[in-house]
Order: sequence, then structure tokens, then C-alpha cells
Amino acid sequence: MLNLATLHTYLSQLIAPPSVHTALLISPEGALVSYATDPAHPRPKDEVWAVAALAAETWAETRAQTPSVNGEEGGEEGRREETDAGMVESELGRVVVVPVEPGSSSHSKSTSPDGETPSAEPILLVAVNGLSDADWEGMVIKSRSLARYLAPSVNKHRETAGIMGGTALSTSVSIKPLPRTRSAASPHHLYGANR
Repeated sequence: MLNLATLHTYLSQLIAPPSVHTALLISPEGALVSYATDPAHPRPKDEVWAVAALAAETWAETRAQTPSVNGEEGGEEGRREETDAGMVESELGRVVVVPVEPGSSSHSKSTSPDGETPSAEPILLVAVNGLSDADWEGMVIKSRSLARYLAPSVNKHRETAGIMGGTALSTSVSIKPLPRTRSAASPHHLYGANR
């Protein structure tokens, strides 16, 4: 299971103030899962959301431009390493985004009827944001390192949910509301309101 406090700790390790000041874990659609910023200069959440949206858009454009690697010399893995990092420079600074790849899960090794290996869409992306003088290579290396570390946990959730290529095969989730109880820390107790 992915623990948000632990994710924040991992993301904090990607920060190298002042040049690299924000690290995010997002969905490919740009939904923010977790983030960390330079503790000495925290960013407003609106700016973090803007970086998340920019990273998701950068990933979408990178994914659309990634060439087919089947049959090319050097193997798929080496080629993917070169092409699966989205990079953009904007008024928000430099942004690098890498996928938390499916890795060696069973469905990534299967083949489609036409004999090609399908490319499963990532469930999550790691993005880092830095100043205009931040080192591109360092940002990519750190992002990929965290993405590789998170991949086994994310793949476990992918296989549990039956997700392949961005499509959920089984999406039935039941959410039961919590029973309404009065706790000692409820606002009504603190202010003496009777309910």
C-alpha cells in the first residue's frame, strides 16, 4: 500500500534547494497525489497545481512523440530510458516528468494479436521542478530513481485493479459512509454546542 507520509519523505529527497525546489507524484491526467517543496521556501498550493498540470501536459506530449521501439537495435529498455522523460522549460522553471513504469509485470510481457508488445500506460508520474539553471540530467536521474523504486508497489495496485493501458477492467468500488459519532475532538464539543 502507498503511504502518503512515506511518499512525501521520498519526494523530499528529490529536492536540492535552491535549484530543484518541488517534487510531485501525479496521475497522467494531472491529479496531485503527493508533493514536497523546499521547507525554507514553501510554494503556494496553486503553483504546485500549475506544475502538476504542466507536467501532465508535458507527459502527454512526450508519450505522443515516443517512437516505436520494436525491432530497433539496442533493445526496448535502452530506448525507453532515452525517450520516457518529458522535459519543459516555462515561466515556472524547468520541469522533468517520468513515468512510474509497469516494469516486469505479467501484462507488460504479453503480446497483442499483431505480435507487438503493448505499452501499458503508467498509473503515476514523478515530476520535479527547478529554477532555470537546474541541472536537467540530475533532475532526470533522481526522478527515474524514485520512479523505479515506487514501481513494484504501484504495479501491485495495477494488477489488483486490473488496469492495462489506462483502462480499468474492474472498477467496482463500494464506499460505505462512516457512522456519525461524537468524538472528544469534534468542533461541537470544543465550543459547547449540543447536538
